[in-house]
Amino acid sequence: MKEIQYVDILKKSFLLSWKNKFLWSFGFLIFLSLTAESVNFSKDNLSKSTFLAALFKQNEKYFSLVVCLIIVLIVALYVLRILSSAALICAINNPALYKKINPLVTARRMNVYFWRLAGIDLLLGFSGLVIAVLLVTPVAILFSMKAMILGSMLLVCAVLIIIPLVILIFFLKKFGFIFIVLSESRLKVSMEFSYKIFLKNIKESIFMGLVMVCLTSIFMLTLILISLTLLFTGLFITIAASAIGVLILILAVSIFIVFTQSVWLSFFSQISMQKNIENETEEALVDGRDVLSPDIA
Repeated sequence: MKEIQYVDILKKSFLLSWKNKFLWSFGFLIFLSLTAESVNFSKDNLSKSTFLAALFKQNEKYFSLVVCLIIVLIVALYVLRILSSAALICAINNPALYKKINPLVTARRMNVYFWRLAGIDLLLGFSGLVIAVLLVTPVAILFSMKAMILGSMLLVCAVLIIIPLVILIFFLKKFGFIFIVLSESRLKVSMEFSYKIFLKNIKESIFMGLVMVCLTSIFMLTLILISLTLLFTGLFITIAASAIGVLILILAVSIFIVFTQSVWLSFFSQISMQKNIENETEEALVDGRDVLSPDIA
C-alpha cells in the first residue's frame, strides 16, 4: 500500500493556495455563504428587532414577505455554497486553466453538478439527523422517567454510534463531492466509491481529519488572539482601522478555506491511486472531464 505523504500534502497545498491568488475568491464565496447561512432568522429573533417589531405592528403582512425573502435568500446561499465548492475543486485541480476564467463564470458552470452534489449533501445530512433523533429520543424519554442508570447506559451507546456516524458522513460527503466534480459520475456511483475508498483507508482518513482539526483549531485560535490583541491595544478605535481589520480576517479565512480544500483534494488523489483500488479508480475516471492533476497527486 502506498504511504501517504502527509507533510508533502500540507506543504504543496499551502504553496498552491498562496501562489494562486485567484482561488481566494472561491474561498470568499464559500465563507460568505456559510456565514450568512449560520445567521438565525427565527421568528423570535426577527421580532426582537425594534424596527421590524414596529413594522410588523403596523402591518403584519410584511412579516410573511420578510419570511419569504429570507427563504429565498437561504436557498440562494445554499446554491452559492454548493456551486462555489465545486468550482474550487475544479480550480485547484487545474489552476492554469481556471485562472483565465472569471470566478463567477466558473461557479455558474458548475450547475451541471448541483443536483448530484446537493443530493449527497441533503441525503447524508437528513439520514444522519434521522438516526440521531432515533437514538436520542429513547434516552430523553428514560431521563424524563428518572431512569438515570438505564438512560446513562443508553446515552453512552448512542454516543458510540453517533460519533462513527458523523465521521462516516463527513468523509462520504468530502470524497463524494470531489469524485462527482472530477469524474462527472452519477450520485449512486460516487456514494459507492466514496464508501469503498473510505473503508480501505479508515486510519489514514481519520488521521488526516485529526490533523486538519488541529490546524483549524490553531488557525481560529490565532485569529481570536490577534483580534483581541488589536482590540485591547486600541488599534480598532477608528472605523477605517476596524474595516481594514475585518477585511484582513475575511481574507485569512478565505485563504484557509482554499488550503483545506487543497489538502483534501491532494489526500484524495493519493489514496485513490493506491494499488488496492487503482483499477477501480482508473475505470471510474476514464470518461471524466477532469482527472486528478499531477500537481495535486
